[in-house]
Amino acid sequence: MRLLLGIFLIGAVGCSQTSPAPGVTYSAAALTKEADGKVKQQGEPISVAGAMVSDVAEIPGDGNSLFVEVRKTSYGKATFTITFPDKTTQTVRLKAGESKDLLSKGHKLGLRIQVQDAH
Repeated sequence: MRLLLGIFLIGAVGCSQTSPAPGVTYSAAALTKEADGKVKQQGEPISVAGAMVSDVAEIPGDGNSLFVEVRKTSYGKATFTITFPDKTTQTVRLKAGESKDLLSKGHKLGLRIQVQDAH
């Protein structure tokens, strides 16, 4: 009887665990492209935890701002739309642990984004 009760309790505890809430945790920093073509990060990255679809973060850099909008999240990956100061946009999809540098064509301001976790 004790064995049966123990198995039941283990099963009940295992089934009662909830999955993580949907959302994405990421960091982003503004980049500038120097005259020699090298890319330089502007300041410390901004960390965003638990961002949901349609959440927008403003990333300041070089007197302007870039905007990062969460478009989609799923287990282990997320899709973002980046809006540059000239109103052009780029869409990027990243897996957890990946990072990407995005530079707007014809402008020296860009963005480095890294996904830590996504659900």
